[in-house]
Amino acid sequence: MGKRKPRRPSMRRDTTLKLLGYATYRDYLEGGIWKDIRERVLAKHERCYACGDDGATHVHHTNYRPAVLSGESLQGLMAICSGCHAWAHFSSEDGGWRKRPRNSVEASQLLRRRRQVRLQEEGYEHIVHERLDEAALQQARRAR
Repeated sequence: MGKRKPRRPSMRRDTTLKLLGYATYRDYLEGGIWKDIRERVLAKHERCYACGDDGATHVHHTNYRPAVLSGESLQGLMAICSGCHAWAHFSSEDGGWRKRPRNSVEASQLLRRRRQVRLQEEGYEHIVHERLDEAALQQARRAR
């Protein structure tokens, strides 16, 4: 017997969503659980994780673990602006736009890279831990 092929993240996501009572991911995004989670994330992080601009209005899933989808954990979520969300999912290598969106993992990697570049440009090269929260970043800015 050969090795078992790993399941795609979307398959695990869909299984969890069914357990939560949602038929589709779209139904989940329009449902009460997601609205509550989204409000909690945006209340906690007002600035875009990637570019640092004020006014984060979107929440990006970095993973679809059951604890994240149910709202038990907010660690798999990023508060981002609409521009960074579109860029992460749809920008192409040549500067144009893709017809099919990137998956959540690829988009998350791009958002983390954009954040690293921004922090380097702002003179925070010493801050390399990608899970640094905004409160710690604000404290580092005040210390300058």
